[in-house]
Amino acid sequence: MTKDQAKMKLQSRVIAAIREWNLDIFGDVLNQKEKLECDDPRDAIAFYLVKKHGWTLDYCRRLNHEDLEVLLGAEMKEWKMPTEIFEIHDELDNFLGVQ
Repeated sequence: MTKDQAKMKLQSRVIAAIREWNLDIFGDVLNQKEKLECDDPRDAIAFYLVKKHGWTLDYCRRLNHEDLEVLLGAEMKEWKMPTEIFEIHDELDNFLGVQ
């Protein structure tokens, strides 16, 4: 494996982790906004989807992060990450060399 290949692999995995982290932050904000009182941000997302679509909790909990991003697309498009969290996001971008 070349250095460039290793770097690309690392960047891909870090980006996937950041996407998961973004979804968790969204779940925390959704939890507060919807007054769901969940301890886990993924549970907040699952309960929100149950409430919105009438799907079963088990089904909503089994959705992967790519599916959740699509299903929550409209909500996430309107959502603004809290400023103090966004600063951390910027630090990660700088660390990764993302522009």
